[in-house]
Formats: sequence, C-alpha cells, structure tokens
Amino acid sequence: MKQVAILGTGLIGATLGLAIGRLRPSWIRIGYDRAEVLSVARRCGAIDEPATSAEEAVREADLVLLATPLRAMEALIEELAPHLRPGTLLTDTGSVKAPLLHHVRQHLPASVYFLGGHPLAGSERPGPEHADPQRLEGAFYVLCPRDEESWRASGFFLELLLEIGLRLLRLDPETHDRIVAITSHLPQLVATVLMQTIGELCREEEPILAGGGLRDMTRIADSPFTIWRDILEQNRPAVLSALSAFVRHMERLYSELEFRSWRAIEARFEQARNHRSALRTEPASPASAALQVELPIRSGFLEALLACLGEQQPVGLQLQGRADNRLLYLRFPGEPEARNARERLLEAGYRVSAP
Repeated sequence: MKQVAILGTGLIGATLGLAIGRLRPSWIRIGYDRAEVLSVARRCGAIDEPATSAEEAVREADLVLLATPLRAMEALIEELAPHLRPGTLLTDTGSVKAPLLHHVRQHLPASVYFLGGHPLAGSERPGPEHADPQRLEGAFYVLCPRDEESWRASGFFLELLLEIGLRLLRLDPETHDRIVAITSHLPQLVATVLMQTIGELCREEEPILAGGGLRDMTRIADSPFTIWRDILEQNRPAVLSALSAFVRHMERLYSELEFRSWRAIEARFEQARNHRSALRTEPASPASAALQVELPIRSGFLEALLACLGEQQPVGLQLQGRADNRLLYLRFPGEPEARNARERLLEAGYRVSAP
C-alpha cells in the first residue's frame, strides 16, 4: 500500500487520481487544493482524504504529484523540500520542463527522486468535474527525470502509467520545451488570434457561418489565460521563435495572394498535406531500435526490467496485449542500444522479439 499526495486537484490531478483509484485501490490518495476545488474532487472520487496544507498532504507520501499551475510548482518545491521523506518520488504534470528541472536541482535534496512529467491529454475545460481517465488512454506522457537514479526509482509509477494506457516517451527537457512550443503553444496562440480576428471582422448582426473546420481549429481558443500565462512566460524564447517562423509564413502568404502567385500557394497546400499525412508523434528511429518483451503483469514488473537493463535504458515504452500476459514495447535511441538491451534481457530469462 502506498500513499499519494495530489497537489492540485483540477482536471489533470483529478484525472490521474481517478485512474489511481481504479488501478491501485489500496493506495491512499491525499488531495490538496482550494477548498471549493477539493470538495468537487472528493465528490467525484478523485481523492480519498483532503489535507489542510501541502505539508500535511506530503508528510507520509511515497509519491507526490504536482498538478498545479507552473509558477505554483516552483513555490511548492521550495516549501515542501524540508518535509519530503528520503526515497519519496516527486513528479509533476507541467507543460514546460527545463525551468522546473533547474529549480529542482537548486532546491530539492538528492535524497528525494524527481521525475518531470507532461501528459499530453489536456482540455480547454478545466476543473475536476471534467476529469475522465479515458482521456489518458493512448495519449503520450513525456518524462524528464532529474537523473538516472530518479528514473530507476520511478518504476512503480511508470507501471501505473503504462497500465492506464499511456505511451511513455523520455526526452531531455530542452528538447521537450522546443517541440511543445511548436506543436502546442503556437497552435494555442494561433487559435486565439484567429478567433479574435473573426470576432472583430464579423458584424454583430451577421451570422458567423462556421462549419466543422472552424470549430475544430478554434476549440482550444476556449482555454483560460490563467493556465497559459505561466506557460508562455516560462517557455517564452521557444514560443517566440515558433511564432516568428509562423509570422514569416503569413507575411509571405499575404504577398503571394496579393500578387496572385497561385503556384506558390498551391505548393504551400501540397507541403501542408504532406506534413499532415506524415505527422509523427514519436522521434524517427529504425525498427531495429525497438524490442517487444513478453511478460506477465504483476506488481514490480517494470522495476525489475529497468534494473536488468542497467545503463541501457529505453526512451519509449508502451504496454499492449491481454490482461494476464502482455507485450511491453521498448524503443531505444539506436540499433546498438537495442542490441545490448536484448542481450541483457535474454540473459535474464525474458522472452524478447522484434516488434
């Protein structure tokens, strides 16, 4: 039995709380948030007990989950550092990683493990009343550990994430922040300005003739700025770089349309279609850099496997198959790493094959 402290019981915190309750019913979930948010989270079954302070919530915790706005996470880390037991795993759900990892290295004792995390399963509708574990199934969960010790100590939590149905992807924090600036933060700004422009250009007495395309493109324009201010502040350089590239393309498109450069515009459409059809959600890697391991699902299965791999750790993990005997897909940076991992696993008695 483990005790989990969920600091921030909004959409993501409550969603993970519900998933923990379903898959780990013996774990005790302690929640901390504003009283009105905590009340809703408890009513919907995302936590077992409320705490009156963050210190109280983490006092006996084996796992501490930070699911607050980004700026609050930094303050909480400083506040909680003296109260976390040695061996506790601290993790977060923020969408910017490098500044938080820097803060962790400054303020968190080495006796506490830290695993940066980002579930790519948010919604424009915040609050625990919209929590739903099904939104996590098949979604990516990016992981940025402070060090190798933290990664290997996270096995029990990674097992949970895999059983939820998440696809785990390990990245360094700088790479994560650059990618999400392009694929998440830039689209948010584009949707916001697009909806703002439409609202300004359409006269009040005129209907906004919106089809499904406009609704799909601007769904995230409904997101609250209270969430996005910290994100844009902490990832500002990467977002500015992405925004600058987008503005350049829009300026060129304006010129191409003004001078009827139809071939150039057609080329844009064709390039966009090609990029859309080739949209990747994982780093490109050869098939030879992947392995599949057959193993029964039992408590501790991933901790044992990661220990067996030693320094040859995977950068991608996904669980598939039957409830009693599943396949664990592992992806490595390249073919040599996968070959070494395969040899280690075979020596330890695992059944390993190519995917």
